[in-house]
Amino acid sequence: MRGKIDWETLENDLENPNSFASQVFHKISKMVNIRKDIKALGRGQIEWLEALKPDGTKNNALLVYIRKTNEERFLIIQNLSSSKQEGRLALQPSSTWKELFDNPLDFDQNLQTFTLKPFEYVWIRM
Repeated sequence: MRGKIDWETLENDLENPNSFASQVFHKISKMVNIRKDIKALGRGQIEWLEALKPDGTKNNALLVYIRKTNEERFLIIQNLSSSKQEGRLALQPSSTWKELFDNPLDFDQNLQTFTLKPFEYVWIRM
């Protein structure tokens, strides 16, 4: 059961860009608005991909899929764990890919691996 909400404290927290509540609120608001604007993210087909660890074994801490329509494709990578994760996909990144939150994917070109911080995610327009 949820406790009583102190609306005044919440309003003050949301007005402070450094507060945790404000950061979560604005990040989720941005996600919702992007998802509303892009049909593929809400109604597109889903193609599940397998993420591998750099050693080639399956990385179950990473959720990876492509959302697509006939017009658009988006690669979604989510780290579901509380620790940093390295992964590898069967896809080759392209210079035309654009991350929707302006968080560039930490990609090692030589090893063909990427790294995500705990609970980090990227939405990439392919």
